[in-house]
Amino acid sequence: MGRNASAIQEIKARLNLVDIARRYVDLKRNGPRWVAPCPFHQETKPSFSINEEEGFFYCFGCQASGDLFDFYGQINGLDFRETLEQLAEEAGVTLDRGPQRQDGRPAGQTMSKRRQLLKIHELAAAHFVDNLSGEAGRECRDYMARRGLSDEVARAFGLGWSRRDWQALTEVLRRAGFSEAAGVEAA
Repeated sequence: MGRNASAIQEIKARLNLVDIARRYVDLKRNGPRWVAPCPFHQETKPSFSINEEEGFFYCFGCQASGDLFDFYGQINGLDFRETLEQLAEEAGVTLDRGPQRQDGRPAGQTMSKRRQLLKIHELAAAHFVDNLSGEAGRECRDYMARRGLSDEVARAFGLGWSRRDWQALTEVLRRAGFSEAAGVEAA
């Protein structure tokens, strides 16, 4: 049994599927099981069921099923490695990470699609905020002042400004290693 296989068992021993699922659904006790409307599809009936003793869930509506790792990964849109890392951190379990890349990810591992899209959104938001605070953003700042929006409000809400050269964001994303298609997908 590898080190991470034993870490998985240790995480399952320290974390309870019911406690994790309660963060996302309103569970009710129904005999030996816990039930709720399924968080994975639209419904109001309690077709989602957890067998706490065995540590498994099942939905009679959409047939979603699995253990603690499956639930946490599906509900948060994570791949298995991300799920393992987050649950290990929560449980206080150390993982064997193997060879590391400079960015801290294991060698050979790429960013999940969800993380790529979130990173693109972060880069875009920072780009627009920078535009607003720069010289080119003076026109927009003047307009905001006429409308009664203070600098504090702009900072608090992360307001930004898109420059007139419409390719600027594409260039920012390209320099960060993202393709134009990835930027379009994130939009």
